[in-house]
Amino acid sequence: MLDLDGFKQANDLYGHVTGNRVLQEIANGLKDCCRRTDHVARLGGDEFVLVLPEADSACVAAVLQRIRDLGPQAGMKVCGTPLITISSGVATYPADGVDPEILLEKADLSMYEAKKQAKRVRGEFVLADLGNALAGEKPAEAFEEIRA
Repeated sequence: MLDLDGFKQANDLYGHVTGNRVLQEIANGLKDCCRRTDHVARLGGDEFVLVLPEADSACVAAVLQRIRDLGPQAGMKVCGTPLITISSGVATYPADGVDPEILLEKADLSMYEAKKQAKRVRGEFVLADLGNALAGEKPAEAFEEIRA
């Protein structure tokens, strides 16, 4: 399962017609990243589902690696800025379930856990930047610079 991070911002800043072009660019890119036997579907909004029959973990990792750059590339091509990233979650048959709905639910939970982890990492970088700024300056001056 894939979710486009920053897609709402693209719609808000550039309009829905541009947002639709971003979706089309990413959908075409997803098809190019997959094997002929794989299936790509838009679940709704800015979420996509990939079905990779008979794919082992190395194959899944390779597909996800190719997908990683699609968001920023589509953002650059359509909006002129790499404002889109892609979060992913994986569920495997039969280890995570045999029912399609259960597999979708597990992939969704996996994706949102990955999103949470990415936010934590980004938050740690922001805090580290703030700490570095405070180490070299008076706290009030550093706060004003970061707030601006």
